[in-house]
Amino acid sequence: GGGGSTRRGGGGRSFAAGALGGGAGNGARLGDFAALELQARDGSPEQRLLVLTLDTSMLEVSSAQAEFIWEQLARGVPAILVVHVPFMLPGATPQDNKHVLCGDPRYGFEGDTGWQVEGRERWPRGGAPAATQRFLEDLVRRFAVPHGPLMGVLSGHEHTHRADVLGKTWTTPPLRVTCQGGDQPRCERRAASDGLYPNQPVHEGLVQYVTHAACDGGHRLVEVRDARPLRGPASPL
Repeated sequence: GGGGSTRRGGGGRSFAAGALGGGAGNGARLGDFAALELQARDGSPEQRLLVLTLDTSMLEVSSAQAEFIWEQLARGVPAILVVHVPFMLPGATPQDNKHVLCGDPRYGFEGDTGWQVEGRERWPRGGAPAATQRFLEDLVRRFAVPHGPLMGVLSGHEHTHRADVLGKTWTTPPLRVTCQGGDQPRCERRAASDGLYPNQPVHEGLVQYVTHAACDGGHRLVEVRDARPLRGPASPL
């Protein structure tokens, strides 16, 4: 879960980036996929975060792309997946979405109304390859929290602000103000427990965040925290 973002990892450490590879292997186009591991500078093996990128601009996921993502997630390191076009997540993404998304059943020859305007080939008659549907099924059933290490998906494309939640959502308690009387009255503000922001949604499970266009100022601040039982004070990564 998390206060407006997904929580896991933690310890208040500084991190160094290390590229793990990706790109054009196995017949994929350059930039189709990549991985970046953030690790604590003190070398702590428990404090790591894996950032994976996947090109979904063609509304399909190839076998090569899926294989790379599965190899990375199988390592068990807490991970976030970054894509451009969001996934159509059953039970989470609105079915009446005006945009055709990756894994969307509307993706196909008859559903393509913009190919002439965009000056590209029309979508295939058979829709997305089988690898796309298998990828989404494995993403949800095998690798998404609480079953696996994938905490969230960061996406854009739609130029809107939305969170698709596969799990439960609850709201943190409001900010509490307590006052003491006397000659010098004093008031104290207390936020919600566990370091969460007051009156904010907390999502438990996989969350796909869709964000407004950056050219219009759209952005998200993602805070990753450790949701496991704490052995001492924890702070955001």
